[in-house]
Amino acid sequence: MKTQRTLTPWTIASFFAVPLTLVLSAAAAQAADGVVPPISVQVGVGYLTDSSARNAAGDAGLHAGLSYGLPNKSLLSTLHGKPSIDVDYNHTGGHGGRVDVLGFSYTERISVGNAVTDVVTSGARPYVGLGIGAFRTDVKRRTTTTTTTSDSGNPGSGNPGTIQTTSGTPGVNSQLTTTTTSSQSANGWSLGGKILAGVDFGKTYIEASYQIGGSKLGVRSDTANLSVGVHF
Repeated sequence: MKTQRTLTPWTIASFFAVPLTLVLSAAAAQAADGVVPPISVQVGVGYLTDSSARNAAGDAGLHAGLSYGLPNKSLLSTLHGKPSIDVDYNHTGGHGGRVDVLGFSYTERISVGNAVTDVVTSGARPYVGLGIGAFRTDVKRRTTTTTTTSDSGNPGSGNPGTIQTTSGTPGVNSQLTTTTTSSQSANGWSLGGKILAGVDFGKTYIEASYQIGGSKLGVRSDTANLSVGVHF
């Protein structure tokens, strides 16, 4: 039987630690040349948009992200675009199940309107963005099965993890109802992406995004996220 690997806290930490180490090393190297691409961290809430996912793991959970600004020009807008490598993580848990998503994407954020005027008049710069990359979906869901059988008067010892109830007179037109609860889990990688919009205030920013991940056990991991972030 194939063993399913889950996203443990240590696994998640290692996924963030490796790119963060590379990011800080690259930033330090470019700082020596006088160029420091921005590093951004955001945290907020993610809402599962699929009803099957909400039934399996609850409605909303944690969203966290790490972004490393690339020095090269944007592919979508050479004047106002800012490309980056993003790492996103979503965790939603409840109802005895969970949905975890870890994504790596190439993302571009493009300023909307006159960026200079926005900063001078209000200190805020609105932007929109698009990202595409690889997403790892990890789903665990609890299933409950109820079966009803005729009772011959010998209810038996039953099975661990089951709840048995008997209706009627034992041995005379009676029924045995058995409720069994079990868990299923699955994980894997898939192509995914995100669309986003936000407002940058210089040091901090607010960002809303819709993230499209994978599907496991009939559960889609798509989320609508709202986060606040800080530039370093």
